Amino acid sequence: LINRSDLIIDSFKNLFTIIGTRNNSADAKDITEKIVTFLCEKQSIIISGLAKGIDTIAHQKVVDLGGATIAILANGLDAIYPSENRELAKKILDKGILLTEYTFGLKAEKFRLIERDRIQAMLANDIVLIESDIKGGSMHAIKWAKKLNKRIWCFDMNASGNKEILNNYDDVIKFSNIEEFINKFNVNSWGIMNNENFICPNCDSKEILEQKFLSIEKPNNSNPWSSVTQVIKCNSCKKTIPAHLGERWDGISLEQAKKEYLEKYSNDRTI
Repeated sequence: LINRSDLIIDSFKNLFTIIGTRNNSADAKDITEKIVTFLCEKQSIIISGLAKGIDTIAHQKVVDLGGATIAILANGLDAIYPSENRELAKKILDKGILLTEYTFGLKAEKFRLIERDRIQAMLANDIVLIESDIKGGSMHAIKWAKKLNKRIWCFDMNASGNKEILNNYDDVIKFSNIEEFINKFNVNSWGIMNNENFICPNCDSKEILEQKFLSIEKPNNSNPWSSVTQVIKCNSCKKTIPAHLGERWDGISLEQAKKEYLEKYSNDRTI
C-alpha cells in the first residue's frame, strides 16, 4: 500500500467501486464522468483498477475534481500497469491510495487481474458496472460483489455483460442516465456519517455513541427497518436512528426527520 495522503479507509466512508471495459463507448465515458462528478460532490471515495478505459476515466475525473480515489493494482508497487498511467498514479497519491496484495517484482498477469477484481468488490459498499462484455474482467468483480452481498448498480446499455446482469441478477439497481442514478442514490444511499451534522430526531442530542452498517435484508413494506443499512446510536437517548434521518444527508429538515422517525422507526431496533 502507498498512502501519502490523509485518507483513512474505515467502515463509515462512502465507498463506490466503478468498473468497466477497457474499450469503452462514448456513452459509457459520459455516464462515468457524470457519476464520478456526482459522487465526489457527496464526498464519496472512488475505487477502480487503474486499467485502460473506464477505470482510467473514473480515476482521472476524480483527480481533476480534487477528490479521493483508490487504485487497486494487479502487480507489485514497483511498477504501474499500464505504463501510460504512471502520471495518473502519481496524481492519485495526492489525495488517494495505491493498493495491492502483491510484492515487488510481480507483474500484472491475467490471473492476478482476476484476483484483483475481488478486492475491488470487497472494499466498497457499492459496485457500479458501467459497460462490459459478458467475458470481460469486470464480470469477476460483479460475481464477487454478489457473493459478498454488496449492492450492485448497472448502466442500462447494449453490452452483453450488462444485459446478463440486468436479466439474471436479483436486486440490481438499474439506471439509464445520470438523473436516474441520482434519484436511486437518494433512495438507496448509505449516507455519509459526519459527527458534526448529527442531530437525533428523538431527543435533539448531537452526541453519537455508535455508528455501524446493518446486514442487508430484502425490503419488506411492513417493516421499514428492512431497508435501513446504516444506523447511528444516540449517546443521550440510546435510540437507534436510521443514518439518513440523523445526518439528513438528503437535505430533509429536522422537522421532517422527526415526523418520519415517529411514523416509521420509533419501534427501536437494537444494534
